[in-house]
Amino acid sequence: MRFTIYCILWAGLLSGPFLFSQSVGIQTANPDPSAALDVSSPSQGFLPPRLSTAQRNSIVLPAEGLVLYNTDTHCLEINEGTPQIPTWICLSDTGTGGNLGGGGGGGSGVHFVGELWGGGIVFYVNTAGDHGLVAALQDQSSGINYGLADDAYTNPNNHDNAGKAFTDWRMPSRYELNLMYQNLHLNGLGNFALGAYWSSSCNDNSLPIPGWTLNFSNAAQTTISRSNNSIRVRAIREF
Repeated sequence: MRFTIYCILWAGLLSGPFLFSQSVGIQTANPDPSAALDVSSPSQGFLPPRLSTAQRNSIVLPAEGLVLYNTDTHCLEINEGTPQIPTWICLSDTGTGGNLGGGGGGGSGVHFVGELWGGGIVFYVNTAGDHGLVAALQDQSSGINYGLADDAYTNPNNHDNAGKAFTDWRMPSRYELNLMYQNLHLNGLGNFALGAYWSSSCNDNSLPIPGWTLNFSNAAQTTISRSNNSIRVRAIREF
């Protein structure tokens, strides 16, 4: 019995520095005092949890500062938003994902078509790569009268968590809608339906005003009455 007590006391003394130390070291006897965890290795790296975008988005209330590797975007990401409205930021310039919320997508500030950034997915950039257009990652309506379209795309409930972080969404013009079709849909990006989408462009000044639409199943651009048809809506924003 006495030997057992001595063993317990000795184990407590040995474990004390580890239990109460401010820094924990793995494969190092001298962890950096500024780090809660210091991992050292001459031949191995640190491997964070690897999740797809869908798996990442299924995390319930992800903590601010949560870090993971996104296998879809090939990017180390961090949540710079809140648990209620996550904003996933790409921590490298080489990932194909980038920022799903506000702020810069990578250290250089250069963006590219197909990058998940600014609340959606980039479908146009200027030659410098610092300004362009972003499409929301989901439809704001599967079919609505044009007169109600602004209610659809301005309603945060019709956006995913990334889109909810922004309030400057608008309808794409006929030209911008075609860019979305060419640069995203034809490359399997953007989660578009095989149907017609409203543009903000009108054909002429006749009444009722006919609006331009683009069918994402066959690239057909047609004009129809804005007041008598229910068409899909996909919002865009500028950066």
